Amino acid sequence: PPSRRRRERPVRHSLTIAMAAATLCAAAAQVAAAPRPPRPTFPAAFQGEWNGSLRQCYGNTDDTRLTIAPRRITFYESSGTLRTLTRVNATTIRIVSAMSGEGETYTSRFTFRVSADGRTLTDISGAEPFVRYRCPVARP
Repeated sequence: PPSRRRRERPVRHSLTIAMAAATLCAAAAQVAAAPRPPRPTFPAAFQGEWNGSLRQCYGNTDDTRLTIAPRRITFYESSGTLRTLTRVNATTIRIVSAMSGEGETYTSRFTFRVSADGRTLTDISGAEPFVRYRCPVARP
C-alpha cells in the first residue's frame, strides 16, 4: 500500500544520511590524525653567516651579507621563511622561500652549493655564480 512506502522511505533515507555522516566523520578523524610533514630546515652545512669578503663579517653594512638559520634566510635588505627545500646532492640545495623586504612580499627561488670544506657558499641561482665566505663562528 502507498501509506507503507511513505513510512519506509523516510526511515531508509534517514539511515542512508546517518551512514554517510558517520563515514565522513571517520574520514575527517583520519585526516586530522594524519601527521603533518615536517617543516623543512636548512642542512647544518649551509647555516651561518656568509659574506662576499671575510673582512665584512659581522658588520651590518655589507650588501653581500647572507645569514642562514634553520628555517630562515636573511639578506642585507630582505628576509624570508623557508617553504621548500630539495637536496640536489650532498653539497647543493634548491629552496623556495617566502620573502619580504623594502615594503614588499614575494616568493624567491635559490640554488646554493656549499664547498666540500664548508668555507664557501655559492649562489648558482642566476646567470653568474656568486661566492660568499663563511664567517668564523667566534666574533673577533
